Amino acid sequence: MSPTLATTAHDHIRARLWSAAAREPLPGIAKRHFDPSGLTITTTSGHTLHGPGQLQPFLDAGLTTTIDGASTRDPHTLAALLVGDNPHSDQLLSHIDESITGLQHAHAAAQPHPRPGQLLMQARTHHTDPSVYFEQLVLDGHPLHPLCRTRENLTPAQQRRYAPEHRPQLAVPLIPLPHAHVNGHWPWRDAQSRPLLPVHPLQAQRDHATSVHQLAATPLMSLRTLALNHQPFHIKTALPIQMTSAIRQVSPAAIHNGPLLSRLLQQLADHTRLTIQPEIATLADDHNGHPHPHRAAIVRPNIGSLIPHADIATPTAALASRDPATARPLISAFITASAHTPTSWWKHATSILIHEPLRLLSTYGIALEAHGQNTLLVTRDATPRHAIYRDFGGVRIDPHQLHRHHPQIDLAGDIAAPNDPDVLHTKLIASLFSVAIYQLIDALTRHYQDHPDTYWKHVADTVNDSTIDTTLKDRLYAPDWPIKATTAMRLQDTPTADIWASIPNPIKHLG
Repeated sequence: MSPTLATTAHDHIRARLWSAAAREPLPGIAKRHFDPSGLTITTTSGHTLHGPGQLQPFLDAGLTTTIDGASTRDPHTLAALLVGDNPHSDQLLSHIDESITGLQHAHAAAQPHPRPGQLLMQARTHHTDPSVYFEQLVLDGHPLHPLCRTRENLTPAQQRRYAPEHRPQLAVPLIPLPHAHVNGHWPWRDAQSRPLLPVHPLQAQRDHATSVHQLAATPLMSLRTLALNHQPFHIKTALPIQMTSAIRQVSPAAIHNGPLLSRLLQQLADHTRLTIQPEIATLADDHNGHPHPHRAAIVRPNIGSLIPHADIATPTAALASRDPATARPLISAFITASAHTPTSWWKHATSILIHEPLRLLSTYGIALEAHGQNTLLVTRDATPRHAIYRDFGGVRIDPHQLHRHHPQIDLAGDIAAPNDPDVLHTKLIASLFSVAIYQLIDALTRHYQDHPDTYWKHVADTVNDSTIDTTLKDRLYAPDWPIKATTAMRLQDTPTADIWASIPNPIKHLG
């Protein structure tokens, strides 16, 4: 691995750690002090750390950090002081190292784009579903998490074989399930009419599972979600390995809720600029009368089948990612290919990305987890036209507010948040505003060297036009916005339980 790639990976992880250190309740921090020179942290072990004092979520990877006055670029040493004496510290530090290595391999896998102007054509020739090309260009993983490229000890060979940035072709075995929980119309069955479960090939290798029935596929951004090559489906598999904070599975609640929520959201978003990628069927092996979370899958129609052929859908996380050939953000390539200035293009995009999620929350009490992986921007001739939302596990709903407009639906798990607007507001603001929108504006301001308010003003205008709920509007203009404390969460016994931190609200002075 080249020294440049190693340095880049170290810097990206260190920036995520320092961003977390500025705002999260990390056990190794005894005191924080902000002054014009930056942020000084006194650790519980008696060391002094110093670095930038900005509280925004996306810091420059080239930032300078010191430990007891000596410059350091080593994320492992920095993390060890920040996490202190915690029962999960050793595992987090091990995963920090793994994330650094994984990020190096991801950057090494980057394939240069064709000449400027050929990007959209390349996406169409790469896969029958052009969005796959952009999904596989997200090299840096989770934008906030220092374990952004942790994949539970996958070897370099396994990374090349299974990870999306390497663009592998996979053979997905279909395993018959004699006793299964099926929700919706399952598309694959054997001659005995038994449903066939798609098993991620990495899990199949570990379980020594083989089958004469196989599907050809390629991985999407999340690694465990696969785009089929010859059928118009995406498959979300249960791949029980540790990635960022969670061991990935398909919960019994997801098996139950997916088709129900799909129909609900499709109905409520009909004739709007928001398209729902529905979960048309779910399947799980029976385990003592209950769905087995590690032997389960969800099927969705692929993105290409949901939009006109002339359109292209791109995850907002990909729009904020770097073009590996030019180091410019991909969003700038779309703007260049369109007939718009950066600000007029962004005005279109802002209205599309924000309006419908705010309407669903204000009117129906439905909060989408609309971060950069779940939200796609659809363009035609590189101009924003509408948005796509997918993945319902993080959705939160006030059933009482929904019931004023829609018959009750029977939801399992923790999706229901009755009479708790704070839960709903936090869910949407933290995902859509604090992450997805913030990341895009960060990319725009870095590339075009504009003042951030140039772009945040359009966000504020859309908030004013789209929000009929005064309590929600007050929260959107509060001094701070919520954001997940991803590093602190990773140090819990239950690392998927939410811990919230806050960042200064960039639109509070623009309302």
